[in-house]
Formats: sequence, structure tokens, C-alpha cells
Amino acid sequence: MSGAPPVASHASSAQAPLRLPASTPFTPVDLASRAVLEPAFRGSGYRLCEYSFATQVCWHDFNDSHWTRVDGMVYLRYREAGAERFICPMGPGDVALAIEACFRHLSDRGHPPVVRFVPDAVASSLDPARFRLAPDPDNDDYVYAVRDMAQLAGRKYAKKRNHIAQFLRGGAWSFDPVAPGDRPAIDAFLEAWCRDRECTGDPALDYEMRALALCLDHLDVLGITAWLLRGADGRILGLTAGAPLLDDTWVVHYEKGLTERPGVYQMLAREFARRVPPGIPWLDREQDMGSENLRQAKESYQPSHRERAWTVTPAP
Repeated sequence: MSGAPPVASHASSAQAPLRLPASTPFTPVDLASRAVLEPAFRGSGYRLCEYSFATQVCWHDFNDSHWTRVDGMVYLRYREAGAERFICPMGPGDVALAIEACFRHLSDRGHPPVVRFVPDAVASSLDPARFRLAPDPDNDDYVYAVRDMAQLAGRKYAKKRNHIAQFLRGGAWSFDPVAPGDRPAIDAFLEAWCRDRECTGDPALDYEMRALALCLDHLDVLGITAWLLRGADGRILGLTAGAPLLDDTWVVHYEKGLTERPGVYQMLAREFARRVPPGIPWLDREQDMGSENLRQAKESYQPSHRERAWTVTPAP
């Protein structure tokens, strides 16, 4: 793959440890953080959807995520099941030393030393004498060739083409970027989607709707493009939204459809891929989060590969 991320160097015994004291001030991840965080994410080369400014901003309240920059390294700390965690540090320094700084910081604050969502290129460079690596398959990203998703050619996509043919038989349709005046209709669409999915009482789905609303409120600042799939009467049948992740990769952040017209999701996936800018070879459709239904859906599109995520702790 092109655009491979920089490999974390192994610190020698002569290198001083990086300092990230427990009292280090952190800033909430918000829209105002873009000037620091977006270049850090894009410059890291990390091929996981967590390293997206839009993802971190829209899910800030859920994750209680905060960031700081010390000696050129950007650290992002969040909360999971009541415990503080870090994602992989980003910057020009020694990532192995930065991860160990995260360990000390968490331990000094009374939390287990855990760094999650460490991309494969970093994890594979870490010294097993200093770090314990655990795979996190529920958070591996599914990556597809844009050309495959846009064309759905060949026998392996025959069922997808059949679903699309069924959708096309259902009448006229359109697929257009979200416009400023579309928001009331989008809200009505999302209410209908939630009724179908019984969002009420499901904290994860409820927060996903809040994250999507925040995304729609700030598309330009977040660098996201959103599209609407409509039927013959102009009614919204589906919504999809995504953005660049790296120079050679776009990511699908949201994909919602009403199944009253068969083939909606296949159309959303195909039409999104057809609007990825020319020259971008890869499409990241995020993780399955341990959901068997999501896993089957993502596997059905025949991913090119999965970008592995790792959890890193100190070696015993």
C-alpha cells in the first residue's frame, strides 16, 4: 500500500524517557482543536478511523476525550468503562517512548497503563521485551478498493448487483450532496430510521444519533461530505457521509437507510464509492465492533484487507 505510516523507532537505553506528568493540562477535543489535531492525525499515517478529527469531535462527549501536545508529540486521552486510556501518540518523536510516557501518566493517575487502537505498523515495531500486544479484532478496520465498491463487478458481487437492480426497479431516484435546506427532512428521516431500529433505550444508538447530528451541524469544519439518496417523490431513503482519512484513503463515517425500498444500502455503498475523488485507491468502512451482523455485512463486500488494531500494555 502507498503512503505507509512512519515506523516507530525503538528507543535505546541511552534515550531519556519522555515526560507526561499526571498534572499535565489537557484540552477537550472540540471544533477549536482542528488546527492541532487534524494535521496530527493526517501526518501520523495511522490507518484506523479513530485517527480522524471528525470521529474524535463527534464522539467527544461519549469518550470524554482530551488532548495535549508535549515536546512535539500529540497525546489523546479518553475514558472507557470508567478508566482513562490513550490512543497511540502522534508526532515526530519516538512512539515507543511516547507510549511508555502514557503508561506512567495513567499509573500516576490511578488507572491501568493501557494504550488502545495502536495501528499495526506501530505495533509491529515495538520491542516485545518492553510491550505486550493484544489483538483487538472487533476494532480492525475493513478496507476496500474504491474501484471494486464503485463497480461491484464479477461473480463475487452478483448478489449486490441483484439488490441494486431491485432498487432501480422501484422507480426514479437521486443522489445529491446535502444542502443547507435539507436539515428538516434529514431529521424526519433519522426519526423514521430510529423507529425502525428501536433506538429508544439503546444508549449506543442514541449517542450515535447525537454524534451524527453534530456532524451534520458542522460538515464544513469537520471536512465531511454527506449525500442523500432520495426516491421518486423526493423523500429521503438514505444518508451517507465520509471524508479523507489519509492521502490515499477515504472513510465512510455514517451510512443510514430505510429498508422499505430493497437495495437502499447497496446503493448507498456504491454511490459513495463513485464519488470518492479520482486517484484515491482505498475506502475504509470502519469496524464491526464485535457485532456479528455488522461483520457479515462488511465481509459481504469482500474487503481487500483489514487494518489491525492492537491494545498495548507494559511487558510483565
